[in-house]
Amino acid sequence: MKRIKKIGFLILILITIVLAACAGGRHKIQNGKIYNDEGLLQGDYALFDGTYYKTIDLKEGNRIVFGYAVGTMSGELTAYFGNRNGGNKIKIEDSLIYEIKESGSYRIEVVGNNHSGAFAIEWELD
Repeated sequence: MKRIKKIGFLILILITIVLAACAGGRHKIQNGKIYNDEGLLQGDYALFDGTYYKTIDLKEGNRIVFGYAVGTMSGELTAYFGNRNGGNKIKIEDSLIYEIKESGSYRIEVVGNNHSGAFAIEWELD
């Protein structure tokens, strides 16, 4: 029985480490949350300030198609797509289509400046 508990604990730690590698950033959120799912990044909150990102792996020749919507009560929110290090960023807008020129890890990033409201970014490979 103790082995099962230890294995369960180790699996929980491993899952936490893997999920932490997929998303990150420095931010604060009040009265809400940012949800990170396959093909979807969305948030709903009273206040979001800072940066949140999700890393995805893409292959050369893929085309990524974005859907983007934001509702703002106050503040500002901007979304970007770029390489894993946050460089070569382009602003995400609804119906943005981007062709991947080099295989690797890419980042979908939202930057809030005392933003109050909600957002949703969807993407699919074409």
